[in-house]
Order: sequence, then C-alpha cells, then structure tokens
Amino acid sequence: MYMYIKYGFLYIADICNVFFRSFAGYRDVFTFLSFIFLFFLTQKSH
Repeated sequence: MYMYIKYGFLYIADICNVFFRSFAGYRDVFTFLSFIFLFFLTQKSH
C-alpha cells in the first residue's frame, strides 16, 4: 500500500512539474475552454 502512495505522489509531482513548466500553454487552453463554456451558457439562456 505504501508503494502505491509513494508512486502516486511522485506521479502527481511530475504532472505539477510539467504543468508549471508549460504554464503559458495550459493557460491558453484554459482560456479557450472558458470561452466555450461561457458561449454555451449564453446560448442556453436565450
């Protein structure tokens, strides 16, 4: 069980490292998804 927790933590740390390294790219994707989400919300309200 301890091994799973240890590797899970390393996996999450690795993802965080990649995320912070390419933060600009992820920010662009997040902005794009937010725009689509807002677009669908406005379409739904009409």
